[in-house]
Amino acid sequence: MSDERRAIAEVPIERRLPDVRWLVLEPDPGSGGWFLFGHRTLEEASEFDSWHLTRTEALLEAQAQWGVGQEDWRGEIESGAAPRSTPKGR
Repeated sequence: MSDERRAIAEVPIERRLPDVRWLVLEPDPGSGGWFLFGHRTLEEASEFDSWHLTRTEALLEAQAQWGVGQEDWRGEIESGAAPRSTPKGR
């Protein structure tokens, strides 16, 4: 996975919540940090987001909280495949 691009990962079935099946990792150009978003589907707004100072911190949260390892991430989401990750109500 590139260090500067969005990526997605499917949460393992045993770690899924009803509202979270997909994780999206996305750089925050304004701060240089990284967002981790949780989605039910990639076509809907995110159910949650967390911000991290580094990509590594975001990946560590994905592993600890959701069971998503480095090898589970896939490269940048194809253009038009999903909206920019925006939490509900924002």
